[in-house]
Amino acid sequence: MHEAERYELAEGPAYTFTLTRREILGVTGAGLMLTLSLPAEGQGQPARQARIHAGDDGIFTVFTGKIEEGQGARTEIAMAAAEELRVPLERIRVVTADTDLTPNDGITAGSRTTPSTVPEVRRAAAAAREALGRLTTASEWKVLGTAQAPVHARAIVTGAHKYPSDITRPGMLYGCVLRPPSYGEVLESLDTAGVKGVVVRDGEFAGCAAETSYQARKGVEAMAAKAVWKRKPQVSSAQLYEHLRATAQSDARGAKPQQTGDFAGAYAGARAKHKATYTTAYIQHAPMEPRAAVAEWAGGRLTVWTGTSNPFSVRDQLAQAFRLPASAVRVIVPDMGGGFGGKHTGEVAVEAARLAKAAGKPVKVRWTRSEEFQWAYARPAALIDLEAGLDEHGRIVAWSHVNINSGASALASPYRVANTRHQFMPADSPLRQGSYRCLAATANNWPPCPKYGQQMSGRLLSSVQRHARMGQGVGTQGRRGRMVTVSVSSRRGFGGLLRTRGFKEAALGILFALPWLIRLAVLHIYPMLAAFYYSLTRYTIATPPTWVGLDNYHKLFFRDALPMQALYNSAYYSLGSVPLSLVLALFLAILLNQKVRGLSLFRSVFFIPSVVPAVASAVLWMWLLNPRVGL
Repeated sequence: MHEAERYELAEGPAYTFTLTRREILGVTGAGLMLTLSLPAEGQGQPARQARIHAGDDGIFTVFTGKIEEGQGARTEIAMAAAEELRVPLERIRVVTADTDLTPNDGITAGSRTTPSTVPEVRRAAAAAREALGRLTTASEWKVLGTAQAPVHARAIVTGAHKYPSDITRPGMLYGCVLRPPSYGEVLESLDTAGVKGVVVRDGEFAGCAAETSYQARKGVEAMAAKAVWKRKPQVSSAQLYEHLRATAQSDARGAKPQQTGDFAGAYAGARAKHKATYTTAYIQHAPMEPRAAVAEWAGGRLTVWTGTSNPFSVRDQLAQAFRLPASAVRVIVPDMGGGFGGKHTGEVAVEAARLAKAAGKPVKVRWTRSEEFQWAYARPAALIDLEAGLDEHGRIVAWSHVNINSGASALASPYRVANTRHQFMPADSPLRQGSYRCLAATANNWPPCPKYGQQMSGRLLSSVQRHARMGQGVGTQGRRGRMVTVSVSSRRGFGGLLRTRGFKEAALGILFALPWLIRLAVLHIYPMLAAFYYSLTRYTIATPPTWVGLDNYHKLFFRDALPMQALYNSAYYSLGSVPLSLVLALFLAILLNQKVRGLSLFRSVFFIPSVVPAVASAVLWMWLLNPRVGL
């Protein structure tokens, strides 16, 4: 993947420190290991290994470097192997993301498991079954293309599955890392005297490991109280987009404008011109499962259990941080919670490994939700400049799209415009930033990701509609082989309204709420309307209602004294008793939480009336049910 906005993939390890194979059969058991070197599909793609182990017990184990993070990769890969091996799905086991055992299938991102890894697994399984390795055709499929329960569903539902944050090791400690007060500040000095636990200070890294996570965090709090930081000026939200424009790098690699035709000439000669600037804020991924890692050193080798979509890259980051050969580092990724592009780096793995090295014991580090929001990388902020020129017929003849900072994905114009210019310029980002689902396409004009296409392309379409209005007509342009019409009229027929996305969404919402609406109408609205109608009639149940108009209300208020007395009593109770009871209850509740002498006695006296009836009732039932003296 070469998208410019995958900033996080170019990052080095979070820290670089100053100057430490389980056997495959230990995992699979006895049997035959088939190691098959197969060329990957697509030109320029490196060959990868797909491995299948045929066990003596009839179980086939498939090894893949891909990650299971809720998207169903484990089940999909198992189904592909079962299909080609012609065995039931129950006889397939999948080992994922273990840098000692699995091939490097690349990062789990960009929805590439299905088009890239599954075909490799199928070819490996077919080769294991037959010398020629002929793949089954879709018409022969008995497993693929059918509904299957996730192969690890029982473990997930029963809680038996261990997520990265659930991993434990014998003698394990818990770690916490000292963070700067604000982004980009550098630790200058640190006094660790009196801090309990295993304290580490190595360059800009500082942290504490202890018997519990609470003790580790208390230790870091003590360290923070004495830490001295080199301050860094911060860019405020109000200054962000000015800062991005001021630091835009028009001479950076890949920042040269891409043009078709003569944009400058066409724009200069356009009858109507339009310019607009759009912005997109930083957005955190905020995964449901925050980052977590357990690190363990043994015999000069480092093993880390962590949640990442990029295990082999994390292995390389660990090797670089600790100056180890890659063969001395093992990264294991248990099935984890989704990262959505936010778990491509290994900072928590590096932190756990450094603390474990100092402690001489395994150490677990779990980021808090606050740490996720402040220190994980965010979707890049965007500053986007659009320019367009229209001819006398309202057609777009010149189009310019400049993206500052967020990326170049889907930057080219989606319209058939003869004269275009598009450019991506990186900038000095005040925050750490990286991939976010559909990358820059969420901020640019025509996302390749359908989920966000309609949402984000509205920005472009709104600009085009302004262009058409300036042309005082209707502009029609081709959009990647299709035709779209941009009309100045906002009027829409009833049939068109029924076809709109908003109407369909509203109709679906009403459909889901229909059972409650029916209940509301039958049990509440109808009785209220019926009661009002009958109040205007003379109705004795035995005879049909006779219309009398407001006569019942006249009798109620002017001929009968009881209703007015009842209204007075209700008002007296509502305005007198209820507020007084609430105030008294609030006073007693506050009193029960005060640290005063005799509080325990006061609470006991206060709660006795609530407890006595239950106790008395229980004693009474004991007597009644007593086998000797009871009833």
